[in-house]
Amino acid sequence: MKEFSGIHSRFTGVPGFDLALTRCDGESVLPRHQHPNAFLSFVFHGAYAEGKGSRMLDCKSNHMTWHPPGDVHEVRHGADLVTSVQVSFDHQVIDDVDLCEAFSRQRSTAHVPGLRSLMNEIRWELENGDEFTQLNLRGLILGLLAGLAREFRAHSEQQPDIAPAVLKRLVDQHIVDSLPQAPDFTELARDLGLGPAQLVRLYRKASGKSPAAAARGYRLGQALELLRDSPFTLAQIALDAGYYDQSHLTRDFVRRMGCTPSAWRKRYH
Repeated sequence: MKEFSGIHSRFTGVPGFDLALTRCDGESVLPRHQHPNAFLSFVFHGAYAEGKGSRMLDCKSNHMTWHPPGDVHEVRHGADLVTSVQVSFDHQVIDDVDLCEAFSRQRSTAHVPGLRSLMNEIRWELENGDEFTQLNLRGLILGLLAGLAREFRAHSEQQPDIAPAVLKRLVDQHIVDSLPQAPDFTELARDLGLGPAQLVRLYRKASGKSPAAAARGYRLGQALELLRDSPFTLAQIALDAGYYDQSHLTRDFVRRMGCTPSAWRKRYH
């Protein structure tokens, strides 16, 4: 049993997964943090809010939240004790069952058939384990993954209420506003009420290319503008345009423009 910031947890490991049964004191707060692996939490009792900034998600009894790898969030517990189970998924497990796209965005649900019953079995094993616990837990978690994948896929296949041309304008503006940082298309899709695959499909329908390809085009366009109009060094231009470094800029430039940034710049200076 581990304790920190009012959080009391019992941990166990299963090949491919880490699990924790937690009991959280009322009013406890976990500051902004992230988990390196995909992660879900199911609430048995109590309530809390989690998310970041103005996008805080209410989590109540029988609710589940899903976080993709690296998702940054904070947790604010309500007045009462909160009991929940958390499951962290090894990257390889998600890859093996081809769930990366289905689980690429965070959402909460109480609609997965038999979800509470399944989580009760997992909780029982965490509290009353024996020599067969790891074997049973692995089977239960794989069943949980299958149910979640089906539910998420059904949700992502719903018809969106946004026209492709409108989506293209929103994605293009998001790319421009994000420079020199890489645009977060997963977060944009979530804000628009879409799945990442929907966003890509609609953008491709409107433009003939993926959002990632469009972002690379805008990045090169920014570099061309800076090469032509600014006195900055190539290293600074690379960073200002969103490249990792000057070498990254040069490789992309040669591949797409057929010459080095220096040679192209000489035409205008």
